[in-house]
Amino acid sequence: IIGIIIAAVMSGKGIISSGENKLFYQTFAGKWHTVLSSYYDRMGANLADSNVDGYFDGVDVDESIVTLLKTSGVDPCKIISSNEKLGTKCHPGKYTVEGEFGSSTVTVNLSAYKIADETTINNYLVFKNIPSDVAMAIDKYIDSITNSKEGNCLILGETATFEADNLDAITPLGYSELSTKGVAVNLGVQLEH
Repeated sequence: IIGIIIAAVMSGKGIISSGENKLFYQTFAGKWHTVLSSYYDRMGANLADSNVDGYFDGVDVDESIVTLLKTSGVDPCKIISSNEKLGTKCHPGKYTVEGEFGSSTVTVNLSAYKIADETTINNYLVFKNIPSDVAMAIDKYIDSITNSKEGNCLILGETATFEADNLDAITPLGYSELSTKGVAVNLGVQLEH
């Protein structure tokens, strides 16, 4: 009987965690694709691309980015559900998410990277400081498998810089290479534009 109760409790925790991960993806992480695509469609250029070279400049989403979006006619607070505030209003660039080993405040960054052994540079929607188990869940939602070195979801290691176009090649990390369970990581989601 005790074994059945323990199994039920453990199964319940997994269901709750899965639900929270799905909610984070559907209401926040996944909605960023919509916002960035809407901006691109309206403006004919990428958000956070001051050089107009087609690549993100490596900026965190802050009040200036929110203003830029609103000026283009895209109100991120009407599309993205965030549990963080920017002044008295929503902060679409931050979300506190509960991972298996605690909570982390995830921030959104827009950066361009060249991945080692590849010749092209791609724009990435980066979720900085995301719990590794939540990153794995998003990886599975997007790529259908959990493999942070290949596909459209990559874990960007310490070699990744976020201040400007990073045109130097970086090597993504695998989940098995993370030194401790529950560590927060930077998850890059490759974009088409």
